Amino acid sequence: MSETCRIISFPRVRQRSPATGQDPQATAIRFLSFSPNERDYEILAEPEVVLDVFKSLREKFDSRPAVAADEATRVYNWLLNPASSVGIFDERYYFLGEAALIAGISRRLMGVREEAALWFDRADASFRHTVNPAPYLTNVAHARLALYYDMRRYDHVLELLPSVASSLEKLKMTRELFRCQYLEASALKESGRLAEARSKLRELVGSNASQSDETILGLALISLGDLESEEGFFDQAVSFYQEAMPIIQRSGRPLLSAHLKAAMGTTFRNQGKLNLAVETFRSASAEYDSLDMRSWVAYTHVLSAEVLLALNRTREAEWEILLALPVIQEQKMVPEGFAAMSLLNESVRRRKTDPRALREVREHLQASRS
Repeated sequence: MSETCRIISFPRVRQRSPATGQDPQATAIRFLSFSPNERDYEILAEPEVVLDVFKSLREKFDSRPAVAADEATRVYNWLLNPASSVGIFDERYYFLGEAALIAGISRRLMGVREEAALWFDRADASFRHTVNPAPYLTNVAHARLALYYDMRRYDHVLELLPSVASSLEKLKMTRELFRCQYLEASALKESGRLAEARSKLRELVGSNASQSDETILGLALISLGDLESEEGFFDQAVSFYQEAMPIIQRSGRPLLSAHLKAAMGTTFRNQGKLNLAVETFRSASAEYDSLDMRSWVAYTHVLSAEVLLALNRTREAEWEILLALPVIQEQKMVPEGFAAMSLLNESVRRRKTDPRALREVREHLQASRS
């Protein structure tokens, strides 16, 4: 968050933690290295340590979201205890809000949408008690837009996004604004407004701000490649994927790598390179599984199953579907009563998988996965 969002900005001098004699960052890393039952949570009474704990957890969004969610929940619960004491003014409410926001974003990335929504409500409720809530509430509003996107409520996203983007611009929150613009491009893409989406994505890739956020730069390049692939321009798609590769490798973020493999698998499928598509989808699925991103794992199982059916590898396709169905149902990834799901369940039970039902389920999941 931009320093201009603070009421008063003072030079920040890193000091050793009174409790440990260490730099706050080292204290935070040591705190997180212990198992939850072995930790001294009183260390979190020092605001500088809490800030570094949160910084560490945010860095896990794209690599270990389940860990970030669990750790943020523990910090939130400790702060919620009336006996806990941190800071002098509104720090406790600010830290409660940040812990809740981290917990919510992590759960959204994992596909646990109802829990994510509750955590965003908790973040909102806490931030409202801070002295300068505007930047924090704007972050929560942006997180909610991302959740609406996951729920396929693209009209909601496109209607509400301009107000959020305007707030981010006024608050000079450049990095957050860049992410907001990527969300807009993604919503336009899924709404069928492909020319507008392509224009927005190209603007993002060419923006100077993109160099400060390689995660969004990588995602924008993958999205451009996906757009070209869907329209049959495979050489252009591969060119965008190749441009994204060094960025992804440099970032060291397995989530970006998994997204790239899923997009490349789709391109191979569209090209008719079906065996290579299955191999690439399975590689993406393994990376999503290592991140505990179960909804994405289920989605890639469905992608693999559809290609396996086209290859007449029916038994393998049924196995992929059986791995995906429990997660799809548990996390309500498709609307209740969705006819294709019923058909798919029944056809798999009879061991005569219905390709049309599988395609409809895949198309529905694809619309909410970007």
